[in-house]
Amino acid sequence: MPVAKWLSDKVGRIAWIDGWMKVIAKWNPMLILFIIFLLNMGFGLSNRPWFHHSLLSLDLVAILSAVLGRLLNHPISHWISRKRPFEEQYMRSLLDHDPGESFPSNHATGAFALVIPFIFVPGYALVLLVLAILLAFSRIYCGLHYVSDVWAGALTGMGLSFIGLFVLSLLTSTTIMQ
Repeated sequence: MPVAKWLSDKVGRIAWIDGWMKVIAKWNPMLILFIIFLLNMGFGLSNRPWFHHSLLSLDLVAILSAVLGRLLNHPISHWISRKRPFEEQYMRSLLDHDPGESFPSNHATGAFALVIPFIFVPGYALVLLVLAILLAFSRIYCGLHYVSDVWAGALTGMGLSFIGLFVLSLLTSTTIMQ
């Protein structure tokens, strides 16, 4: 638990960092969804009208990946039954959170599942990836997850999104050829 120990020494020392981490951990998923909404409204895509019809497919991949990730995480969480860091007294929690299973992180799964389908959208990829990474880090910083929890969640979300993109490419290529 060297990362957890290092973070537990940092938490509570700099109030503005603690404040930002709490805001990110709690509200970042809504910010990611808002940015995806702006993308779907065409914000920043005015010179790429051909791209608008592809967004619905990417939205579908993102949503299905996030939902499937949550469904996949549920039995794994119960099977592994790992307590959260604040329950193990490695860290104090900066956010009110119920005790329970922490592995894998549903927030990290959802964030990366939602972000990955849009990584090839110019102007949006970097912003969305940074937000997903910040969300994952903030969940660790706030004492809600271990590093391995967010790694597992991020890999699950990314994996499901890449599978979804692959299936989408197969479906669209066969439709075009017929």
